[in-house]
Amino acid sequence: MSTITDPHENEVPRFEAPAGTVDVLTVRAPAELDDADTAAQLLVPAAASPRGTAVVVDLSAVTYLTTEAVIPLVTLARQCLGEGRELRVVASASARQKLTLLGLNTVLSLHPPA
Repeated sequence: MSTITDPHENEVPRFEAPAGTVDVLTVRAPAELDDADTAAQLLVPAAASPRGTAVVVDLSAVTYLTTEAVIPLVTLARQCLGEGRELRVVASASARQKLTLLGLNTVLSLHPPA
C-alpha cells in the first residue's frame, strides 16, 4: 500500500516497496523550501511512519532549496538508515544540483523526476 501526503498534479514515480516493507510513504515538497521549519513540517509524516515503511521524498517541484531546508532531510536520512528503512529522493535538477554540491548525493538515493 502506498500513501502520498500533500498531493500535487505532477505524478511522482512509483517505487515498489522493498522486500520486508509494509508500505511506501511519499511526501511532496512545494516549489520553494526556504527554511528548516517548513522542511521539518513536510517530513513529519515520514519521520513518524512505522519502521517497515519505505519513504519517498518528492522534491521534483522544488526550484529553490536552501541549505537550512536540507537539514531535516539529512535528519530523516539518518533516522531511516538507523531503522533499516529505504529513503529515496526524487529531485528536480536544481534540487539535485544543490544536494550534490553539498555532497549528499553520496548518502541519499537521488532520482530524477519521471
